[in-house]
Amino acid sequence: MNRYSASAVKFSFWFSEFAETINLAAKEPNRAELRAYIEANNPYSAVSPSRLKTTTIVVMRRVEAISPGLRELFSQLDPVNQKMVNLISIMNTESLTYSFMYEVFRQELVLGDRRIEPYEVTAFFNKLSLEYPQVAKWTDQTVSRLQSTLRNYLRSAGLVKNDGDDLVVQSYLVDPRLIDQLRADNKPDYIAIFTGRV
Repeated sequence: MNRYSASAVKFSFWFSEFAETINLAAKEPNRAELRAYIEANNPYSAVSPSRLKTTTIVVMRRVEAISPGLRELFSQLDPVNQKMVNLISIMNTESLTYSFMYEVFRQELVLGDRRIEPYEVTAFFNKLSLEYPQVAKWTDQTVSRLQSTLRNYLRSAGLVKNDGDDLVVQSYLVDPRLIDQLRADNKPDYIAIFTGRV
């Protein structure tokens, strides 16, 4: 995962849309038919046709990016763990989010600090800009918006709360069934991200 895109500046966590799409996909597995249904009926209550189209494309991509086992497990999980599945889908489709979760969020659990300070987020982007030419081309405004997107993802997932400019990792319990499914999907790195251990 090393192809980084700034497209996430336009995206949201879209949890309710994600849950709705998993539901609909169980009834209509045909991708084209499902997309046509969503765009015709607007179950997301999108404010405009263009917003609906963007949301549909992104959310469907996220749903398709998780394993059938995770899709099946989703409805059996509590809301906290369902939001983790949504975040997993985002990590599967956005390299930037995956890298941030692995390099920054996971470290907070490993070290026990549980506090993401602004300088840590800045250092993460500075490191990427040194390693990847495409990231070095991003403007300060783009980087700032991406930082806001990542912070929003974490808050929306219920994993952190604001404390001034810091993000403080909240206590949460990862469902053992989710860990088992991630292990079955051969994703020990994701287990490490959410638990701080493999």
